[in-house]
Amino acid sequence: MACFRNIRVVSGDFRKGKRLGKNDHLVTWTRPKRCPKAMNKEEFEALPATLQVREVRFSVERPGWRTKSVTVVTTNLRGYLWLVE
Repeated sequence: MACFRNIRVVSGDFRKGKRLGKNDHLVTWTRPKRCPKAMNKEEFEALPATLQVREVRFSVERPGWRTKSVTVVTTNLRGYLWLVE
């Protein structure tokens, strides 16, 4: 199981995929057509063509600061192991 913060320039579109709840959905990511410069050809070919992931978005509020929206991506597709607050 992997879990990380989504720092992509394009954030997840929560209107797409299978909705699990507010700010919580399953989407399928596809492998890029070209190998990134940071990977060698063997590593790139070892990646699956598609990967189903769960994206969860929540807000971090601190008094005196702007509210920040954070999106977490995980391969844990079973909601009972990770409850959204």
